[in-house]
Amino acid sequence: MKINTGSALRRTLALLLAGILLCSPLCASAGRTAFAEEAAAEAAETDTSFELNSEDLEAADRVYCFPTRTAVGYVQMGMNLYDEEEANAALEEMERICTEGPGNLKRLQELYDILIDAIDKIDTDYVVAYITYSGDCLDDDLADLENELDIKSTDLLDRFYVALNKVLASPYGDAMATYIGDEELVEDLRDYEGMTEEDYALIEEYNGIVEEYYELSAQDGDVGTEMAELYLRLLDNLIARCDRDDDYDNYAQMAYDGYYRDFSPEDTEPLRAFAREFASKYVDLFDEAAYDSAGVDYYDVSISGEDRMEMVKPYVTSVSEEAAEIWDMLESCRLYDLDPSENKNGSGYTITVPWYGTAFIFDTPYENAQDVQTVIHEFGHYYANVMNSVPDFYAWSSLDLDEVHSQGLEMLMMPYLDEIYGEELGETMAYQNLSNMLYAVITGCMFDELQVRALQGRMDGTINTAEELEDLILDVTCSYFDIFTASYYAENWYVVNHTFTSPFYYLSYATSATAALGILASAAENYDEAVRMYNQLVEISGTECFCGALDTVGLPDPLTQEGIDEIEDVLGSLFDSIC
Repeated sequence: MKINTGSALRRTLALLLAGILLCSPLCASAGRTAFAEEAAAEAAETDTSFELNSEDLEAADRVYCFPTRTAVGYVQMGMNLYDEEEANAALEEMERICTEGPGNLKRLQELYDILIDAIDKIDTDYVVAYITYSGDCLDDDLADLENELDIKSTDLLDRFYVALNKVLASPYGDAMATYIGDEELVEDLRDYEGMTEEDYALIEEYNGIVEEYYELSAQDGDVGTEMAELYLRLLDNLIARCDRDDDYDNYAQMAYDGYYRDFSPEDTEPLRAFAREFASKYVDLFDEAAYDSAGVDYYDVSISGEDRMEMVKPYVTSVSEEAAEIWDMLESCRLYDLDPSENKNGSGYTITVPWYGTAFIFDTPYENAQDVQTVIHEFGHYYANVMNSVPDFYAWSSLDLDEVHSQGLEMLMMPYLDEIYGEELGETMAYQNLSNMLYAVITGCMFDELQVRALQGRMDGTINTAEELEDLILDVTCSYFDIFTASYYAENWYVVNHTFTSPFYYLSYATSATAALGILASAAENYDEAVRMYNQLVEISGTECFCGALDTVGLPDPLTQEGIDEIEDVLGSLFDSIC
């Protein structure tokens, strides 16, 4: 899993807070004023009609240049990069001088630079706290620090957006639009209205629900009914948040857009049908093949983090020279934590470390053979992350495409599994990987459909009780699995924490797994061409969304029937020949 820290204004700030930053509870600061409303009132009362002078005109063609960040070792990273006083002073000066008359353009550009850096610094402080707390989730002080940094980051982003909205409405607007250098971002900044007390209250309520979710998850015994009741409250929160946005009448579409999906929930039906019919047809076959081929017990293989790194290094670094250089950074700066600890929170992810232009891999290992695959998977995220490192204010990416970076690399490693694991376990892992990809397709579609239908049912009044929700869940799971497996998922639906922490995220595992299987099919015909496709997908991250990116590199689109048919034809032949 990849976690973004970028500001991503286009997805709206509220969705960023409660959607992408997966397990970070957030509390609204007490007594926070309605900053956006005050700023708008001040702007309305201020006369900003003046012309730029010659000094301004000399700087009017300048464009912000992305800085070069330098990676350092993780042990050198602290949580005190951010200077709150400097950031506040810069914001106040930016708002003041854009209305004071000509001669201030260069200073506005300097203040913009200071605040871009401030965002990277506060986000990096937060990331270090997030990683530290992931490794010691029993430390309440770390939890409080993470929350504090999260809300400071939120406030800074909101105030910066509002200040830039004011600057862009001033006579300096066109010159500053040129300096910002991103037309789409500028357009969104001009339309930005800021977050209100009500927005913050809903986010606080949402994160309280997430905290309750983790508390329930830690309890022994059957908590299914309590989880269902909690999820109904979460749906009510999502509906209330959507009601505050005039652009949407359904939170599912709001979330899809927030994840930069170039498709709607309705567009996923061909993929759902593929998951129900084609994927389900083969998943049992691969599970059985993995079991029959196991010369070594898959669950009886525990390998240290350092040894796993050494096992995969020669192969994951072979995809490009850049991948080899980025691996060296990962290794030399020790930007990973892969070993087991009883204090870890059970998660696994790659997260951006923006001030240093790098990322960090965190894993709570299963302590079986799958942990080696985790290193491959997370390095796919790490590779793409560092290749596309930009200041957080400019950062965005398609989550569906992000997961192709990880799962696609796993598929490219399939020919090397005998060398990585040894022949006995390598064959087992090949079948296991294919089974995992198909499970990702099935469960990704299943949990997304569950959420879409539950939300709709809550909106139209047909889902009012925990029992009605549980009936819906069983109905959905039975459409993807046999009754035995479906009942298991229906009883344990809540163990997929994304349903609570990142609503409507989980589909990304299905879309990306299907695209990754497309890379595998391509590799079977021409391995070098598949590597080229993969590297191109990495390079265009942050510039194209999922369907557009697949079209650019020449992979079939799993959200069209034509693309599904192509994948079925190629993969059906491949799977039959393997098994």
